[in-house]
Amino acid sequence: MKAKLTDRYVKAIQPPQVGRTEVIDLVQPGLRLRVTSKGAMSWSVALRVAGRMRRFTIGPYPEISLGDARRRAASMMPEIRDGHDPVKKSRQERLTTAAPNGINLTEAIDAYADARLGNRRTGDTIVRDLKRDLGALLDAPVKDITTPMLATIVDRKAKTAPIQANRLVASMKPFWRWLATRQHCDVDAASILEKPSTERARDRVLSQKEIAAIWQATTKMSWYWRDCYRLLLLTAQRRSEAAAMAWAEIGFDSAQWVIPAERTKTGVEHIVHLSEPTLAIVSDLQVKQSTDTDLIFTTTGKTPISGFSKSKRELDQLSGVDNWKIHDFRRTAVSHMADIGIDPTVADRVLNHVAAGSMSTVQRVYQRSSMLQQRRRALDAWADFVLACTQNKDQFQGNG
Repeated sequence: MKAKLTDRYVKAIQPPQVGRTEVIDLVQPGLRLRVTSKGAMSWSVALRVAGRMRRFTIGPYPEISLGDARRRAASMMPEIRDGHDPVKKSRQERLTTAAPNGINLTEAIDAYADARLGNRRTGDTIVRDLKRDLGALLDAPVKDITTPMLATIVDRKAKTAPIQANRLVASMKPFWRWLATRQHCDVDAASILEKPSTERARDRVLSQKEIAAIWQATTKMSWYWRDCYRLLLLTAQRRSEAAAMAWAEIGFDSAQWVIPAERTKTGVEHIVHLSEPTLAIVSDLQVKQSTDTDLIFTTTGKTPISGFSKSKRELDQLSGVDNWKIHDFRRTAVSHMADIGIDPTVADRVLNHVAAGSMSTVQRVYQRSSMLQQRRRALDAWADFVLACTQNKDQFQGNG
């Protein structure tokens, strides 16, 4: 989304329900404001260098005002065009002039991000979470941070957010291992930490009767929630990717939805075939769309649709189906695809998983481009299956 940013506009931005959204400033070229679902806002500069889009962090808002962000972006642009990384350069200068007692945790996280996370799609999230969860230690010299200090933080987080505590441990282990190998600390303080909670993989698959009940229940919801849930079921794509779907990503002639790499979990562009009922939904939305925006699912015209938690509770009540999550649509799709004869490898590619575990590296590269037709047939067959469930719901009285 593009806008002529003003202080008033920035203060009025509402966070998306899931994932994150980004506003491109029309005044200062390259300047972007990223807004997460938790309300965190940060400035960055994005510029294509040598054919590749590069992002350079400026800092958080409101600590850095709109005016300061524009001035910093303007000063960074010449260096970026010359092939330099002004953010990395600044961090390296701080490291070479570190205090006698060594770098502090903030500097360490930034250095780790430069060295290890630059090419990872989740790199920004890892940095954000480390700084948030280890906030009490950010000014402490890395060499003074001990295992008991880290364990205390993990145990405290586990009391209210056990799964997030597991993720924290998973992020800290490679980070401290890297610190130790770079001799920023004498001991790997995270090496013996264990995840505090046991996680069990979900295996919920909606039955044919439940699929029919959910589909029928969406008719009693507002039209945009009805269409959003139906599209999620028919395409089996991730909620965050569907919520931020844009008209520029839709090819009506090709019957394809092309999700750009920057919006996918895998960091790779993903092509989703639009089956006939899915294309009908999108075409109908085009007629109903009353705001001048590129977003398909939006009530503000500026940010993707929000309120999934509330709408999901409504859908549970209307359908009578409980104990399921929106993400279960994906597992449900591939499970029933297998039942109707779709190759699991094809179904795996429909979901945009990195690759099927049984495939070699060469096969994975080949299959990325060669399975579009198979994926098209799979989603057409899946759409037929869903509609058959809704049209013959009475025959599933004993199913699930």
